Amino acid sequence: MRPRLMEWVEPWAGQWSWLVVPDQPVLSAIGGVVAAVIAAAWGHRSGLVWWKTLVAAAAAAGVGAALARVFWVLTVFDQFLAEPFLLFDPFRGGQTSFGALTGAALGAALALKLLKAPTLRHADVLAPCGLLGIAFARVGCLMRGCDYGIPTDLAWGVRYPVASTVFRKHLNLGLVDPTDTLSHAVHPFPLYLAGWTTLCFLIALIFPHAFGKKPGQRAVGVGILYLVGRFCWEFLRQPGNAPMIVGPFNAGHLFAVLSLAVLAVIYALVSRLEDKEGTPRPS
Repeated sequence: MRPRLMEWVEPWAGQWSWLVVPDQPVLSAIGGVVAAVIAAAWGHRSGLVWWKTLVAAAAAAGVGAALARVFWVLTVFDQFLAEPFLLFDPFRGGQTSFGALTGAALGAALALKLLKAPTLRHADVLAPCGLLGIAFARVGCLMRGCDYGIPTDLAWGVRYPVASTVFRKHLNLGLVDPTDTLSHAVHPFPLYLAGWTTLCFLIALIFPHAFGKKPGQRAVGVGILYLVGRFCWEFLRQPGNAPMIVGPFNAGHLFAVLSLAVLAVIYALVSRLEDKEGTPRPS
């Protein structure tokens, strides 16, 4: 996708084409900055210390990126055993969103603990904004063609060029001929996820008490909402892009179910906690 867009942009953008059509790492970085700034502003408006929110967001980004890489390596473990340095090679391989989410939660929690900041109140602004940051990264996935949907004949299906992973997959499946220049149209799976994560963020922003009024309920509630949608969208993902578990269910389905179970327990626990954190409830 990105190579085709670059071809259209280069005649008038020249050497600045990479800024007009940024690649996945750049989009992920932009998403992280946008998410952190919005979280700091949201938290400040709610009585939280803005710089502590930024520190927690930075910790979430760093640990999230590391675990996203580790989780991806686990999906290609045979390749990793043959090439151990694959884990540290920034120019090869990929990441996983579930690893990013897990790492972000751990990184932010640790930072807030060290800063002696009200963890649940900060989580109520960091979690929704984190999902917004992931939306940027998902647009990068669409550009890169590293995570794509099943074939479709719908008008909004996207096609990828010959050199792409999508084209090679479709060639192996007999969906295209060697003489074709584009892949079969596929569901823009990353775009679906980008839209869903953005919607989850907007719901939390516009309806701040939709998941409850106690500290932590918004953070856990928006996570549950995201995972329910993620489980459903996984059926439109190309089989094999994530390790298959059984039938149409892949590792994404499994992680979503396990995460939902954990978040359901956490939601029950935070719902029973008394508010002892002493600062205004984020709105």
